[in-house]
Amino acid sequence: MRLNFEICIFSYVAVELKSGDICVFNSEAYADYREQLLSWNDCQPLVEAYCQQLGFPTQAEDFVENLKNSLTQTASAVDLGYPNNTSVIISEQGELVLKSPLANRESASLKNLEALISAMPDRNLIDILRDVDYWTNFTRNFGPLSSSDSKLDRSTERYLLTTFTYGCNLGATQAARHMRGVITSRMLSFLNQRHISLRGFSGFESLFNQSDQAFGDYLIDLDAILPALEEKLNLGF
Repeated sequence: MRLNFEICIFSYVAVELKSGDICVFNSEAYADYREQLLSWNDCQPLVEAYCQQLGFPTQAEDFVENLKNSLTQTASAVDLGYPNNTSVIISEQGELVLKSPLANRESASLKNLEALISAMPDRNLIDILRDVDYWTNFTRNFGPLSSSDSKLDRSTERYLLTTFTYGCNLGATQAARHMRGVITSRMLSFLNQRHISLRGFSGFESLFNQSDQAFGDYLIDLDAILPALEEKLNLGF
């Protein structure tokens, strides 16, 4: 636990140091970060174009005045909104205190999505690949780089397992461990390197565009569920 805690602490320290939110006392004795910055002679020709891109005034006096106005407007907006702000209070000591945010209410679309997911039957990805290959025979595009016929036993099965392994980003070793002797990591790696190439994938587009295949229960209306999915992610689930 101590090792994990130290990693967590130093990760946050590194982020805060980069953002300038914390500093190390007497760190200037070791190095000056300003020596890594561009010199003013290098920056001077770039200032005008940089200010134009960000919408800043190019003259120093105008820049300061614009910054003062922006800060004043922001402060006024915060003051006016304070009476209706339920997330911030000012303590008796004059300190700002942030309240814990309230959880957002679940919308009807989110509930419908959860109901849809709970009603969907469990599917095995390898079974789905097998069905797709039955409809399209896409594994025929795989084979030795020499373009000769494959001499593998159960070549279709092995191609499907290789597609599953690398399509899920498992890796040969991890996939072979979970398949418990069905196929070795060496075979998966060999097939991926020697039998599956970009040349084989080049025929996939025409393969799936030949006709409209009815994929049955695997069809999902993405336009209908994506907004609800996005909302679910925004709620922090």
